[in-house]
Amino acid sequence: MLGPFGGAWESVVSPERNETNHLTRALDIQGALESIREQLIAGRMTKVEELVAAETFANLLEQAEHLLKSNYFLASGVLCRAVLEERLRMLCKRENAMPTKPRSTINDFAQALYAANAFSKITLKSVEAMAAVGNDAAHNAPTLTAGDVQQLYTNLVAFLQRYEP
Repeated sequence: MLGPFGGAWESVVSPERNETNHLTRALDIQGALESIREQLIAGRMTKVEELVAAETFANLLEQAEHLLKSNYFLASGVLCRAVLEERLRMLCKRENAMPTKPRSTINDFAQALYAANAFSKITLKSVEAMAAVGNDAAHNAPTLTAGDVQQLYTNLVAFLQRYEP
């Protein structure tokens, strides 16, 4: 559950540290556990759910990239849109900024994150632009091009890197 943040405590809690001086070890572990607890309360730990989602997003993006290269840009755009929407939903949940609408849209999630100061105005506009291309793909807009979807894909990868778990 600690993900990449667990390195700070690895020397204390690793199985190789089975020393005879249990009291010293127990105090070390207690200090490490208190530090872990503080990090959890501060929301700085990676959750298993987010790690699984990141792997799923990576798989879907690989599929979207393959579809794009095979000139199935509509399908690629729809996959990108789905990844964007789900990542925004997870960010809203993490930031405790869920929209109140029962069937929230990508723009609702983005607005909620902006209102919670989790996004800048530039990020909000970038998400809105990605959502527009994804919506065009989902509705087979005649003006949509493979270049539009390529830009969506590129921007989405950058967004996911910036807002990864």
